[in-house]
Amino acid sequence: MNARFLLVSLALILSFQWVGAAPMPAGYGVGRANDPADHPVPVPYDAIVAPKPAAVPAVAAGSTPQQIQATFTVTTAADNVPGSLRAAITSANSSPGLDLIAFAIGSGFVSLTPGSQLPDITDPVVIDGTLQPGFAGTPIVELAGTAAGPNAIGLVIKAGSSTVRGLIVNRWLTTGSGGFGIVLDVLGNNVIEGCWCGIDQTGTLARPSAVNGIAIFNASTNNRIGGTTAAQRNVSHQPPASSWRSASKSAADAGGIAGSGRQVGPAQSGSRRRASM
Repeated sequence: MNARFLLVSLALILSFQWVGAAPMPAGYGVGRANDPADHPVPVPYDAIVAPKPAAVPAVAAGSTPQQIQATFTVTTAADNVPGSLRAAITSANSSPGLDLIAFAIGSGFVSLTPGSQLPDITDPVVIDGTLQPGFAGTPIVELAGTAAGPNAIGLVIKAGSSTVRGLIVNRWLTTGSGGFGIVLDVLGNNVIEGCWCGIDQTGTLARPSAVNGIAIFNASTNNRIGGTTAAQRNVSHQPPASSWRSASKSAADAGGIAGSGRQVGPAQSGSRRRASM
């Protein structure tokens, strides 16, 4: 009985081994030692490059809400022709936003003598005589009224938020409603700096206008005449009482006029008569 039981048990064991589990897939565990997928190419650590972030558009240094929109360059001392100051002012008035009027009339001193009053400035502009080639710290662009006719004014700025820099403005000789070098009218926040009024290009000879070198009218406020540096200082040789004038309708209209660094006298160095305007 025991022998028969043992024989039956042995037969069952042998039968299980023969039937066994399902066969392994062909090639399993064989022939895969050199498969590239199992052995990727090593990459040196130094060769790993981190992804770069998306580029951020650059912002111009010192950018302000009001940027120069267009530049108009004066290339001739002639009047009322392409490239003249008259043409540049007309173009700037037609160009929305703040514009720049630069000068490139040869090199060195140049005198502009308009045949009549220039157009009023009705859109903000920077008129910069320091951009004339040859500028070396003292103005070399002259705006003279000797040929402008009756009742003429050198520059009339009605737009506000404008700058006149580095001009010699003299000999606006007629009286009546003229005889002013520069007039700031109606709108304010203007700057007049580095200009010579009523003086020649040498800084030694008086060439006054008939009434005022600089005048402020009709509620034009918060204007800066001159500044705290030598480059911003205006020099005038108008008669002592008429270097500059505020003729606003009320005391409040004339408020906000800053004028540090102004000088009166025939020598830009201040070696001769000096006073506060």
